[in-house]
Amino acid sequence: MRKILVALIVLFTVLVDAQDFKIGKLKTDQFDITSNFEAKTPAFFIKKERFSEFKLNDWEEGWYAQKIVHNIIKINTTNGLDYGTVTINLYKRSADEERVNNIEGYTYELVDGALKKTKLDKKSIFKTTLSERYDQVSFAMPNVKEGVIVEYSYEVFSPFWKIDDLIFQEDVPVISYKAEVKVPEIFEFNTYYQGKYRCTLEQENKRKSFNFSFRQQGAYGTKTQNTRIANMTITEAVYTYSKQNIPPLKEEIYTNNLENYRSSIIFELASAELSQGKKKRFATSWEEVVQTLNESDRFGKPLLKTNFLKEEGQRFRESYPNQKDRAYSIYEFVKNNIAWDGKYRSRVDRSLKKAFESKAGSSAEVNLLLVALLREAGLTSHPVLSATKNYKVPIFPTLEGFNHILAAVALNDRLTLLDATERFAKPGQLSENVHNWEGRLVRPDGSSQKINLFSKKHVQEQTLVNITFSEDTKARGVFKKRLLGDNEIAFRKKFSNKPMATQEAYFRDQYNLETLTDFSLKSDLDSNAEISYKFESQELLEVINDKWYIQPLLFLKENENPFKASTRETPIDFKFPFIERKIINIEVPKTHTLQEIPEPIKLLMTDNLGEYSLTISQNQNVIQVMSIFKLNRTLFPPSEYETIRSFYTQMLERQTTPLVLIKK
Repeated sequence: MRKILVALIVLFTVLVDAQDFKIGKLKTDQFDITSNFEAKTPAFFIKKERFSEFKLNDWEEGWYAQKIVHNIIKINTTNGLDYGTVTINLYKRSADEERVNNIEGYTYELVDGALKKTKLDKKSIFKTTLSERYDQVSFAMPNVKEGVIVEYSYEVFSPFWKIDDLIFQEDVPVISYKAEVKVPEIFEFNTYYQGKYRCTLEQENKRKSFNFSFRQQGAYGTKTQNTRIANMTITEAVYTYSKQNIPPLKEEIYTNNLENYRSSIIFELASAELSQGKKKRFATSWEEVVQTLNESDRFGKPLLKTNFLKEEGQRFRESYPNQKDRAYSIYEFVKNNIAWDGKYRSRVDRSLKKAFESKAGSSAEVNLLLVALLREAGLTSHPVLSATKNYKVPIFPTLEGFNHILAAVALNDRLTLLDATERFAKPGQLSENVHNWEGRLVRPDGSSQKINLFSKKHVQEQTLVNITFSEDTKARGVFKKRLLGDNEIAFRKKFSNKPMATQEAYFRDQYNLETLTDFSLKSDLDSNAEISYKFESQELLEVINDKWYIQPLLFLKENENPFKASTRETPIDFKFPFIERKIINIEVPKTHTLQEIPEPIKLLMTDNLGEYSLTISQNQNVIQVMSIFKLNRTLFPPSEYETIRSFYTQMLERQTTPLVLIKK
């Protein structure tokens, strides 16, 4: 527990009001409640409630946070049965850990018009260890089936000064949401809304009195065994959030992390004043965030204890006079000698020396080692805080909004980002999971810099198909594709170390080709990602009334518009800005020719967001089709959805208009 040691004890606490959750008191009329959104929604929350406050029972043990959760859920279909299982993640660090108490639950059903209630058996509650940082408590509600209502509540006690996010939007409708948060005046939190919807907020300040225990100090600062009880009064802010009829959050195509758009309220600890006039700030500005990090034993201080790397640093200085060669060699050295353990972290769990000696570590340990070795080798390097797409979006000054660290090195007056946890990346390449909003470069002098983690450089995909149709309409051809840029990483991950037969089967099935031969795939880091093969197919040409109909992009065409919905609520994430070039050379028998050569097509989006061109030409019996699709931005907000949808509609219409060949 945190020890609160002050010369002059300033007495604060919160008195917990009795909660009116009344679990186990459900009435028959609750079964008459229906969702206003979908007749056959898998489930819906009749009531979703949260209560959070801070308590102080013992001065020496310090403040802790209490959270009470109370949910009532109607299960409509078999797809909603998962709502009968509840999981609670509990954070732990060193000797401090969260714990859950007072788990209580009931399942209700109507039997011949009468209410039948089944209580949760304590034997159905299980605790497991997820990692060194998290435990999980889970329980399955009894007798869960279609048509029942489940109700449960539990309390979480946390020694960490935090308020968990108020999540009021779920994957199913929420009929009624209410949360009450009580914050004593010694704590200050910043609050931020995330997602589309907002709650109604009522706020008032109340004076609260309470008792707590403490031990007096004896001679020479020692503590006596005499426990005393003190009575104190404090002002607390009481925030009540409520909202009715909240639509579900739905998965949409081309969305990065759906959790970034779930309507919720985020609390970030800004300051704590444990003794009068001595306020400690945590995250009210980036300057304070950086100061806290630089003073941390898990971030800034480890970068000051790197003497164990001096010999390695000197070796790289002598071996690589050119700074770019030196930086890239150090990057490859760390990547190949310090194994990433698969855990994303924004702070280390042990010294960098121990991570170096064990040749393994978290993302924080691997990339802080990279920063340290770059510095020891005479290069300017700084850590960059980042958040992966499966974590969250750091939209405000925060200590907890990041889960990853990158290394930035200054080369030729430009910053190059390196991630030694990604073994499939070349120097300067980042995986799609890391291209997420903004990072924060942290310098030892207390300054920082915003780093745009969305890629501005276009990834490229170049495809060439040479195909010949015989008189019997059978097609034989050669396929070649090359990838250039950060999209190579995903390609290498997918195909490296896979058997050749598996690789061949993937591409044969992808395009529904009958035979595939002379297959070659390059996925090593010494070259660009490339695929080539020969193929045969009888399905690429259609004959109607002696006319041949051929799709201009053959099997490379898009089959349907991925943007079918009339509206959209989440941004569209294309992962990278990109350029797709497709060149198809179609050789047909000399007996056939195009009935008509289509006019060139060029589609342009507004504000130079993207463009598409399709050009078809004929030289004797060879028809050449050239398709170029370019998008200049990664992320498109919902307000631009109709622009994207309309653009795709027009593009696909042009791509799927067949070439018509007639006999000469």
